[in-house]
Amino acid sequence: LYKNSNHHWEMPHLCKASVGSNGLVRNAQASAVANLEQPILAPLWAAGLSFSRCHAEKNVPNDLNLRHIFTGEEFARGARLWTHGYDFYTITRPIIGVYYGGDKGGRGGW
Repeated sequence: LYKNSNHHWEMPHLCKASVGSNGLVRNAQASAVANLEQPILAPLWAAGLSFSRCHAEKNVPNDLNLRHIFTGEEFARGARLWTHGYDFYTITRPIIGVYYGGDKGGRGGW
């Protein structure tokens, strides 16, 4: 992956969450940090920004009582990981991307 349109390395950085009308906590849209020399601590976990060693999955598996949940899943997972001693970081460079656009022929929701 190459530098972004601003001609520097820019990475999404989660730093805000809010409580919705349904009472579930949800991450806000990521802000951006630029030209990081090393990873920096982030206060929130997100599925699309999750990088860790496999022992995090072994030590803190998904909550079996939260099947088929989407809204609120990231904050709940992050809380469980953090209370088990894991920290979250914003990485310095893009490694892989996720395309969320709909023009590739996908049908329906998740």
